[in-house]
Amino acid sequence: MLALAGVASLLGGGIALGTAASASAGTPDVASDCTGVTVNLADFAAKADGQANHVTVTINGKVKVDRDFGASFTTTVAFPNEYRMKGNDWSVSWTAYDDASASGSTSGSEAACERPEQPASYTETEAHPGTPDCEAGTVTNETWTRTVTYVWDYDQWTAVPGEWQVTSETVPVQPGECGPGEQPQPLKKWSKWQDDAWPCNATETTQTRTRTVTPYVLVDGQWVLGTPEVTQQTRTRQLTPDEITKCPVPEKPQPVVVQSDKAAVDCSVHQRSVTTTTTTTDWVLNADETAWVKGTPVVTTSTATFPTTVKECPLVGDVTAEIPPVVKGVKYEAAPAAAALAYTGAETESYGLAGLALLVVGSGLVLVTRRRTVKG
Repeated sequence: MLALAGVASLLGGGIALGTAASASAGTPDVASDCTGVTVNLADFAAKADGQANHVTVTINGKVKVDRDFGASFTTTVAFPNEYRMKGNDWSVSWTAYDDASASGSTSGSEAACERPEQPASYTETEAHPGTPDCEAGTVTNETWTRTVTYVWDYDQWTAVPGEWQVTSETVPVQPGECGPGEQPQPLKKWSKWQDDAWPCNATETTQTRTRTVTPYVLVDGQWVLGTPEVTQQTRTRQLTPDEITKCPVPEKPQPVVVQSDKAAVDCSVHQRSVTTTTTTTDWVLNADETAWVKGTPVVTTSTATFPTTVKECPLVGDVTAEIPPVVKGVKYEAAPAAAALAYTGAETESYGLAGLALLVVGSGLVLVTRRRTVKG
């Protein structure tokens, strides 16, 4: 269908080119059929001073061409599916940078192309000979048949085989079937194609089937079926739009938080410091946003101080520090060995303090004795 040809066709779109003699003549020619749209723009001003003409082609609401051009431009845009049941809509617009009257647009709709003739169905047949029953003098043979038909799949006819139909026939054994004779051909059988499971977002799947070949071997003067040889055959097929599933985003796990405490005792200031280290690891989505993986750990620390106990820091003069009780989750550093007073060269100071302590204890004992004496 011719959508626009020559200058005269622009009049229907409200565009008059008769006054553009001093600028771009602008001769647009747009034509379409069931396969696509052809655009031919001629006699426009060439690019100059960074300015250019522009053309846009839209098919079924999607922009397919959006570019600048010079004195002329020619292209053919094919419809994504020329057999689209409801046809294809299109529009073309162009802008002349030097003459607004040479700008314009046109649009149209094309019915779907006529589909190719549907290929004729056909029948596939496979013969599956049976094992001779030499006692009964008969053999039962199977014949597998199926019909292959063609269905319209988006833009082409696709062959779709039907299910195998099995018929059997029992006939007398042929000469040599129950005697040594000539070795019969191996017995071959194929299983049906089976789809493998496919993950979400997959567009195709693998099909497998087994091929079983059973040779005849000579046993006691008779050809009998031997050990089957089984092989696997694979192929791929495209998934239909209804079979393709989207991957759900799993629920985000809780962050992983690990804490550890470390204690240090400083008897010079009678202070115990407990440092708590907290490592927090949050979860982030992986590149294809299908699973949560551990992110970068974040480490923070905090410190709390407490006064020491007598067990943690012994009395002055006792240089042996008693090991504090073990607390789960708390690591103790060795206490500084400065629990005893530093030696200054004068032993009288430490002896004097020891004597003072003994004096206090002695006074207490005297008071206790006097009280007992009074009561007596």
